[in-house]
Amino acid sequence: MSASTLQVIWEDRRRVWDLSAFDRGAYHQVATICARFSPHKDIHFATIGPVMEEHTHKVFLKLARDERANDVLKHEYEMYNTHLIHLQGTVIPRCYGYFKGKHKGKTVGCLVLEICVPDKHNSLSKEEFNRQIMECMCKIHAAGIEHGGLGYADPHHFVKMGMSPRIVDFSTARKHYCHGAVPAGRNGQLMGTGPSCAELTQLELYYGLGSGDEVVPPQPRLEEIGPHTRYR
Repeated sequence: MSASTLQVIWEDRRRVWDLSAFDRGAYHQVATICARFSPHKDIHFATIGPVMEEHTHKVFLKLARDERANDVLKHEYEMYNTHLIHLQGTVIPRCYGYFKGKHKGKTVGCLVLEICVPDKHNSLSKEEFNRQIMECMCKIHAAGIEHGGLGYADPHHFVKMGMSPRIVDFSTARKHYCHGAVPAGRNGQLMGTGPSCAELTQLELYYGLGSGDEVVPPQPRLEEIGPHTRYR
């Protein structure tokens, strides 16, 4: 079986990871890390391109430095590349592969993702952007996946690409049969009874109800949500 390779080089050139993948044909690339995205997460800005060519394509690299972290990274890649593959580039970022290898005796890995760049000159109203977040999340649930990391509607999982939202970080995502959710009324009352998806209901309470409001009231926990939950 042919392997694709990815050589990850740190900007100071003092560290190099030689990684491979066996589900992408024979394609050989080099990624040079430019900067760390967050001091709290192993996510980096990088440029990537074919070996012996100029690296002009900018990407995110999510890195893993042990077996457990690689299991999480592989799980996220499987979500991107199977159940959600048809949503890449519209609802979620494009995924360019998961690569794995050894460095100094430890298992290391790398998930390569599209960088989402907001449009700095144009923007949607907060209400419309929130409506699009709800639409994106409904498409993810329709694909049979629950995000799993939105217990408090964490805004860090919603980023802008141009003027549109992208949903990110599927490290805790899982397969899911969705019952759907009912809209919330302006007074915070969920409109309806019967089975309801907890994750979509949580999002409806935050992004559906009064989505243009600037003041964000406290959010109920997922386990507290029911047909009579009040948001205000």
